[in-house]
Amino acid sequence: GLEGAVLAFMTAFLKSVGTAEAAGNEARVKTLITAILPGLVGCSWMFMVIVNGALAQGLLLGLQRHRRPPPRLGDIVLPSWLLYALAASLLIGVVGDGGVGYIARNLALMFALAFFFQGLGVIHALIARLKARTMALIVFYVLLILLGWTALLVVLLGIVEPFVAIRARLASRPPRQEEK
Repeated sequence: GLEGAVLAFMTAFLKSVGTAEAAGNEARVKTLITAILPGLVGCSWMFMVIVNGALAQGLLLGLQRHRRPPPRLGDIVLPSWLLYALAASLLIGVVGDGGVGYIARNLALMFALAFFFQGLGVIHALIARLKARTMALIVFYVLLILLGWTALLVVLLGIVEPFVAIRARLASRPPRQEEK
C-alpha cells in the first residue's frame, strides 16, 4: 500500500544520502518519516499556496491593482466541521490500522495546518493590543522558526479558540492604556 511505497522510497533515499553516523538511527528515522511524509508533503504544498497567495496579494496592493481588501490574519475563523474532521482523523489514525489509519494520521496533520493559521490569528489579535507590535511579532516568529515545538502550541491555541473565544473576549475589552 501507500505506507509500503513511502517506506521503500525512504529506504532508497536514506541509502543514497546516508552517512556512517546516521546508520545507527536509520531505522528510527525511516519509521518516523514514513509515518508522516504524505502529511508533510501536503502541508508543505498548502503552506506554499498560502505564502504565494499572500505574496501576490502584497504585490497587487503595492501596484494598487487589488480588487478586494487583504485578509487579516487576526480575522481567520475556521468552520466548525473542520474541528470534527480533525478529531475523526485523529481517532481513526490512532485506532485504525493499515492503509486507513495511515491516511487518517496524515490527514490529521494536514487539518492541523488550518488550526495553525487560526492559532496565528489568535497570536496576531493578542499582539495587536501591544504598543510594540512589530517587535513582538518579530520575536514571536523568530521563536517559532528556531523552536519547532512552538508550532504545536500555536496549533493547540487554534484548536482551543472556538471553545474559549480569546479574540471575542479581546474585542469586547478596550486596549490597556499605559499609566502616565
